[in-house]
Amino acid sequence: LNGFVVIETANGPATVALAGMTPAALSPAEHVRVDAVARSTFYLHAGDDGLMSEDEYTSAQRSIFEVADFNRNGVLKRGELQAFANRQALVSTGV
Repeated sequence: LNGFVVIETANGPATVALAGMTPAALSPAEHVRVDAVARSTFYLHAGDDGLMSEDEYTSAQRSIFEVADFNRNGVLKRGELQAFANRQALVSTGV
């Protein structure tokens, strides 16, 4: 959503700018939806104090990784990540 994505290359991770991904690329409704999802996710993991600690953050990220790692081998391959993203897109749109 910030116009960049990190990809794996032979030389390690590299950050690549996405064509057309600028704040103006999202409609006002999409901005509202992204903000709502971000806030919901934050408060879901932040706990009762409304603050997200490093442990809460890493736990949330670990949970996402575990859900995306379909074969439970501790490694995400492109197909798993794509399948996870597709499933998340369907869930978030209510399909």
